[in-house]
Amino acid sequence: MRPTLLFIGIATLTGCFGADGDGGQFGEESGMGCEIVNTTVLTLDEQSSLGFSGQSVLDYAGISDDDVLEYESGTTTPIHIAVTYDEGAVRYVEEQMVSDGGDGGIEPAIAMDCPWYVEVEVTIAISTDDGAFDESWVTSIRSSADGEASWNAKLEDLTGSFDPWAYVDSAGDYDEVTARFEVTWDSLGSHGELVGQATGTVGDPDDPDSIAFAEFKPMGTWGDDGEPDI
Repeated sequence: MRPTLLFIGIATLTGCFGADGDGGQFGEESGMGCEIVNTTVLTLDEQSSLGFSGQSVLDYAGISDDDVLEYESGTTTPIHIAVTYDEGAVRYVEEQMVSDGGDGGIEPAIAMDCPWYVEVEVTIAISTDDGAFDESWVTSIRSSADGEASWNAKLEDLTGSFDPWAYVDSAGDYDEVTARFEVTWDSLGSHGELVGQATGTVGDPDDPDSIAFAEFKPMGTWGDDGEPDI
């Protein structure tokens, strides 16, 4: 029997998807999620059913941006974000919420809305002057409304020196600590968060009365005021 799952201090993250392809977000329930029900391949300049094109998404996100990342500790470092488009695919995607219905069969659910969005395949590079990050992803940015775009990625197999375990008080209390970048773009540039999740178990994991838990860990932000800092 699996231990009881208890979420402590979890912050709800925007959207139903992980833009890096990991298929989810912190705290996502395994029995319910968003499922793609329609995908339409577009040319870059072709207008989607949402009223804007992939080029419109790139107009906000497809630029280099420099700002200052402020860690939760109060220390800061310049951060550099570059989005590069090189003939990547452009798609209009519709999703709906589904549930396993408790018996393994997938059926529509109405617990929350799922996004309809335009996504554009790009390369995203993020680096910081302190050496914590020097990363690059081949991924997709997404937009559900003209004038903004978003992306998120689980941070693993990093080139830089960033260590999410540095953000927990007692390493022995947790089984795993993970982190993500959550980024949005608009006419003022990029705005982002470095967010983490620490998970563990109270009691023996093999005991059906044990309690599994997850804790939200804020780690850093940039671009909060919408104005570049450097």
